[in-house]
Amino acid sequence: MFFKYADTIKEVSVQVLGNNVSNSLDDGIEVVGANDVEVIENDVEGSGDDGINVLGFAGFYTEEAPVEESFAKLYEGYGWPYFNAIVDKNNVTTSGGDGIESRGFDNLIVTDNVVTDSTANGLYVSGFNNGNTLVGGNTFNGFDIGGHFESGTI
Repeated sequence: MFFKYADTIKEVSVQVLGNNVSNSLDDGIEVVGANDVEVIENDVEGSGDDGINVLGFAGFYTEEAPVEESFAKLYEGYGWPYFNAIVDKNNVTTSGGDGIESRGFDNLIVTDNVVTDSTANGLYVSGFNNGNTLVGGNTFNGFDIGGHFESGTI
């Protein structure tokens, strides 16, 4: 079995809307394992790691999972849901890691965010198996790399 929690993967929606987060010791906002995620109109300042970190199915595979195998094919056969996320109209300032990080979504939309003076990337789409990523209307200030993409269709 490729997934640690195969019996517990269900459709889970999470909305993080209109919050003010400041001076957190780790990620300002973190959502892990939900398949329908909206992070919209939040202000995050001074987080110890990533300002916003949204992780889809990335937390559910074991080390034995074949890298070349499509996760969509794996969970499609079991009736597992697709993983989609929207990160929109957020302001992220002075995070200790990436301004916005994401991994493990079939469809990711990152639009109209303002990310300023984080330590690493403005946007980091990490991992080996991301799907479609739409990026538009974002402002990244104070970075050597505004957007860093390890996989997926951009």
